[in-house]
Amino acid sequence: MNKVKVIALFGKAGSGKDTILRALVKVDPDKFNEIVSCTTRPPREGEQEGVNYHFLTIDQFTEKALTKSSLPERATSRL
Repeated sequence: MNKVKVIALFGKAGSGKDTILRALVKVDPDKFNEIVSCTTRPPREGEQEGVNYHFLTIDQFTEKALTKSSLPERATSRL
């Protein structure tokens, strides 16, 4: 059976998480992948659907989180 390890990068906004991730993917793209998270906040300037985030309505997010149990991590924006 093929084992998969998950590495999660945590930190404040602007702390360098994306920089570290891009460096890891560049060093070994066969071992490191970027996932695209879901968010209920509106896109910021320059962000693209499916690239930076999957932008969902609160109803879409709730359906995915509760009905399909497809989101291991759940949080909502207070905007």
